[in-house]
Amino acid sequence: MAAAKKCCVPNCGLANEILHKFPNPNKDMDRFRTWIYNVGGDILGKDNEYIYKYRRVCHLHFESKYHTRNKILSIDAVPTLRLSRPQLPTLNAERYIRECLEPHVIPYADYVGPNFLFMHDNARAHAAGIVREYLQDVNITVMDWPARSPDMNPIDHMWDELKRRVRARQPVAQTMQELKTAIEEEWEMIPQNFIERLINSMPNRMRAVVDAHGGNTRY
Repeated sequence: MAAAKKCCVPNCGLANEILHKFPNPNKDMDRFRTWIYNVGGDILGKDNEYIYKYRRVCHLHFESKYHTRNKILSIDAVPTLRLSRPQLPTLNAERYIRECLEPHVIPYADYVGPNFLFMHDNARAHAAGIVREYLQDVNITVMDWPARSPDMNPIDHMWDELKRRVRARQPVAQTMQELKTAIEEEWEMIPQNFIERLINSMPNRMRAVVDAHGGNTRY
């Protein structure tokens, strides 16, 4: 199947505008997800690779602050204009502290005790100066995360399982609230033994990445 020749935003379908590919989900999953949920429509039920390969968003859905010369988009561009669904808020450093670290990480760290070690990657919201300062102020030790390091976190397999379950639901969610409800319901239905298998796979994951000298593994 050839790449789409028109915009995939619902009720747009323009074909005479410059069309932009979705961010590569293997390189920038956070922004890829933001594009998906901002655009909405039938792509909510499509596979990530299919969306990246075949779906496009026209230039009219991007604010001028994201434009560069020759109508190329900046690397942080997200579609926000002329959309038929509510925009998914971008996770910035302030939201990361307020909605993730304060209500979830800090209480759990106190429960674990002095040996607590926090892990997050180098996403913009994670690596921001105010986040580093906040974690230092609350005495949270953060694991070093070298640039271009392999992501062996089994949570990614949880996200994949959750996406498969949400995509399999009929009818497909058409509103943000319906999508939120579907995600919450399917999350609760993931069997505990599936989670335990992922946790128990960590020694094999570490062994595989060492054997590959930091390169790609089957995980």
